[in-house]
Amino acid sequence: MASSKRMHWAWAGVFLLGLGMLIAGALNGNIWYDEGYSVALVRQDFAQIWQLTAIDVHPPLYYWMAHAVYLAVGESILAYRLLSVAGMVATALLGPVVVRRMFGERAGLAFSALVLFLPFSQHMAWQIRMYSWSMFTVSVCFLAALRLMSAAHANERAPRIAWAALGASGIASAYLHYYAAVAAFLINAGLMLCFWRCDRRKLRAWAVLAVAQLVLYLPWVRMLTAQMGEVASSFWITFEFPYTIVSVLMFPFTTDMLSCDLTVQSAALVLVCLGALLGVLRYRRRVAAQGASDDADARRADQGDAPSWFAPAEWRALCFAGAIYAGLVIIMVLASLGMGRMILFYRYLVVVLGPVALAMALALGRAWERLHRARSVRGIRALTVGTALFAVLFAGLWAGVMLRLYDATNTQSVDAVMEPVAQAEASGLQGVVVSPSPRVESVLCGQYPEETFVYLDFLRDSWWTENVWRAYGTGIDPTDSWEEALDGVEAGDTVVFV
Repeated sequence: MASSKRMHWAWAGVFLLGLGMLIAGALNGNIWYDEGYSVALVRQDFAQIWQLTAIDVHPPLYYWMAHAVYLAVGESILAYRLLSVAGMVATALLGPVVVRRMFGERAGLAFSALVLFLPFSQHMAWQIRMYSWSMFTVSVCFLAALRLMSAAHANERAPRIAWAALGASGIASAYLHYYAAVAAFLINAGLMLCFWRCDRRKLRAWAVLAVAQLVLYLPWVRMLTAQMGEVASSFWITFEFPYTIVSVLMFPFTTDMLSCDLTVQSAALVLVCLGALLGVLRYRRRVAAQGASDDADARRADQGDAPSWFAPAEWRALCFAGAIYAGLVIIMVLASLGMGRMILFYRYLVVVLGPVALAMALALGRAWERLHRARSVRGIRALTVGTALFAVLFAGLWAGVMLRLYDATNTQSVDAVMEPVAQAEASGLQGVVVSPSPRVESVLCGQYPEETFVYLDFLRDSWWTENVWRAYGTGIDPTDSWEEALDGVEAGDTVVFV
């Protein structure tokens, strides 16, 4: 009973603290280029969003969700951020609802804590983008596949809710983000291989579901082919050594909000992980020296080559999560080579953060249980110290992000641009903002929906295409010359060049 009460308090503490930290990030009113695009795009109707995303580089589902919020509450940066926070909270809720039932209380709690507190999930949770909901749908797809795999290995009837969750989350992933679409494809491919090996009777149901998902995705396939051409000709990602490699390997533990060197962060975390690995190896040598327990023997007999640390279902989850992450990276590397344009970017890997967090949770939970069973004081102490170091590092990164988000200087640049415009309009004159920078135009258009900003499409720094600026509607006025840009400006009017 006492242990149960402690777990209840632990669950409550994790979610209250995690939700508070997420909302603290969501309350900031600053936006960046991509968020400005999202804010402008969701002002359009559902049909226009479909058409405009068809000539962009992302699918339309998130923008439809945000447009529904727009229709419900009007334009609100906070409402859009809370929509994204809801996606991350929904992912964390898979801990008590699904992970706890599949792998136990400790694993479920660790999963929810990692989802809520990992620096990368904290950073992506309040972005006015599709990342948090993509993470949710891929996590649901992954957990549903694991449940179906367990049924196949046990030669049991697969639960209908797992099939439904697999299908719904798979098609939702494909309409949210292309990385999520690839992750859902890999999950389905892994499930098919499992059925082929363990229970071929379930292949028919899997095939029907796969065909249904493909049929539902057919309306977007034509748009996808056009987007591939857009990406191949103008995508912005570049390869930077060693930044790209380090960020892909360490993405759950980093954030691009801070100026501190990513390599330093990663090196510190690698040292902590190396210490934990050495502790695990030392513990295994001790177990080998003393002789395996009856429990370990039974698990070896049941699982064959699976490590005695993990139950068969846990080992499948660990291997499957690693395969999904590695497969996604490999496919994106191959796609980059094939298209002649770098499309592998660590930010997009957030879609598989759920499976990665589950693997970490299972490893931590099993390590804690084994060390307690062995009454290894040193091992427990080392694991506790390592966890505390992670917590301190995460808290430090979060605090640094909050300080940057709420720095008083954040609004100075925007205020310096818009104050002269407001003063001119208050005097009955005209205030005009002109700029060749898409980043400047996107941020201003997102924060000032009632204004129209002149875009200088003829200068060197202008790299927008008509496919992009159409999403901003009347907020952007593209021009081909200075004469056109300043047409209508009279003596006494204010022109701000940014």
